[in-house]
Amino acid sequence: MSRKIGGTNVKFRTGDLVINTKNDYKAVSYEAYMKLKEDCILTEQDVCDRVVVNGQIGIIREVIDKEGLLIQFDEDLIFMNKGKLNQLLLGYSIPTFKAQGSTTEYTINIISSKHKRLLSRGLLYVADTRNKKQCVDIGSIDAYETALNININDTNS
Repeated sequence: MSRKIGGTNVKFRTGDLVINTKNDYKAVSYEAYMKLKEDCILTEQDVCDRVVVNGQIGIIREVIDKEGLLIQFDEDLIFMNKGKLNQLLLGYSIPTFKAQGSTTEYTINIISSKHKRLLSRGLLYVADTRNKKQCVDIGSIDAYETALNININDTNS
């Protein structure tokens, strides 16, 4: 299953890591999807018990030809139809601001002097706290130290 992102055709495959980019308050669980396939009846109660939030990372468990994807988001197995693929990105490498609300086993953060204008203490905090086991920061010590001194919540900045 694939979708266009800009001019690039992105193909989703079983086992791919994906990130959801839009809150979905009516996500369809695998159970509701199977019920729909059996009796073609899907009620409001079937879909209102699952939520997939912006920034949540999942793993594609199955590609269902011409219908959609089964994605494991934490404990929930969610059916995402092809109409919702526009809210998915491959999640192997994501920008820090997209990582808010999600965690991974390991993170590798690139901190470059070329990004000094974008860096802040808060962004470094998010980048360095999205992991369960280990974080590695690679790049410029000068850029890192500069970012630590920028607090975008300060009124005097």
